Amino acid sequence: MVAAFGSIWIGASFWGAMDTAFCRIYHVDCRGWWEQKRFSLGMLVVVALFILGSVVLPAAEGALIDSTQRLPFGLNEVQSLDSAILIVVTLTLNFWSSR
Repeated sequence: MVAAFGSIWIGASFWGAMDTAFCRIYHVDCRGWWEQKRFSLGMLVVVALFILGSVVLPAAEGALIDSTQRLPFGLNEVQSLDSAILIVVTLTLNFWSSR
């Protein structure tokens, strides 16, 4: 429990320090202590979701591709379709987020 609380506190302190540095660099008013902790905890949740996604999504993709060996149309077609879908989704997300 102490280690989990300590890691959350250190992670929040990191994001708080980043917030303070950027507000000083760009000469804007810094957030108060409570607002900075709330922002820091939100950023920790976002980063944790990205890390979770980077582990779970490739594992799920590998499990789905591995289970296609029993399909009647073979593995090569599914791997090609998987690569095409991955490229389309990646390009869509990149162009959508840059709007």
